Amino acid sequence: MQQNRQVSQQKAEARKMLKTARAKLPETTRLDYSNSITEQILKLDEIKNARTIFIYISFATEVHTHELIKTLLTVGKTLAVPKIIDS
Repeated sequence: MQQNRQVSQQKAEARKMLKTARAKLPETTRLDYSNSITEQILKLDEIKNARTIFIYISFATEVHTHELIKTLLTVGKTLAVPKIIDS
């Protein structure tokens, strides 16, 4: 149990550190990275051959997925997105 707690704590710290670093990137850099990631995803055979794709809708400083979503819908893919329910 203690080891699981330590791992969870380390993951939380790593996420926080990466989120902070991502927030410090200039918006133009973040968009360049997002565009590059989108291009690479669209080249994947798994994406080309898939009928349905699970994707998240970007928020704040996350990799922008809106253009990727538009492109995937344009080429006829069915998309599934997570729904977050507050409990």
